[in-house]
Amino acid sequence: MKKFQIKSRARHLRYLYFIDERYSYSDLLKLMNNNQNFWGGRYNPIVPVKNNSIADGYVNLIKS
Repeated sequence: MKKFQIKSRARHLRYLYFIDERYSYSDLLKLMNNNQNFWGGRYNPIVPVKNNSIADGYVNLIKS
């Protein structure tokens, strides 16, 4: 008889950042660098917001 072992772990958190057009470049760079400290951080989307609206391409990204 074969024995199997299954290990499961909690899935890491996903973060979604909404960045206003007034957000400074230096702060955006800091956010991007800090985001790399999270496991899977490069897959956390940073979405630009202009005039309180999000472009259609980003809306489709958020829905998925």
